This record gives sequence, C-alpha cells and structure tokens, in this order.
Amino acid sequence: SLCQRAGKGEDTSNSDSSTATTKPNKKDSKQQSLTIIMPTGKAEKAYQLLCEMEYQKARGNANLSPTLVSYSTVLNACVQSHTSGRSRRKAAFEIAVKVFEKLEKFGEETYL
Repeated sequence: SLCQRAGKGEDTSNSDSSTATTKPNKKDSKQQSLTIIMPTGKAEKAYQLLCEMEYQKARGNANLSPTLVSYSTVLNACVQSHTSGRSRRKAAFEIAVKVFEKLEKFGEETYL
C-alpha cells in the first residue's frame, strides 16, 4: 500500500518541483506540499505525503506530525478527483475511506 511504501523509506514525494520541501520548517513545508498537490486531484500523492508524515511521527519526529488540516487536505484531494477517469476515482474513494478511518483515530488520540 502507499503507506507501507512511505514507511519503508521509499521516495513518496512528488517529483515535480512544485512540491519540493525546505529544511527551515519541515512541518509547514509538508503542509504546503499537501496544499499544492490538492487542487490537481492527485489523491495518491497527497496520501503518500500524509503517510510519510505519519511515519516520521512514529519515528519520533514530532515536527512532521500530521494535523487535522493534513487529513482534511488529503480528503479534499480525493474530492478533486471527480473529473478523473473511473480507476482514479475509485482509488481516490478508497483513499478517502482510509483517511477517514485515520482521522477517527487521530480524533480519539487528540481529544480523548
């Protein structure tokens, strides 16, 4: 799965320069990457970036912890896939379900 690839240290970033991250504030740059990806309907890439953020958090890098906005941005990218082909829409729907489940856990961990 996309998250498993992110957890194995594979390059899950977008190869075009519009999503390049900078070192000064990694959390902000990851969020900016998600925001840049979102309008183009690239749900898979947004999900990969979210998974990378979760992986970094699990490794103890709190600066890259996903926020509520991170999850919402990926869901938004899924919605933007409505003009894509059938297979992309199906993949976006599956990602949206996974992200929603993660968001429920995020809420439980954050607010309980």
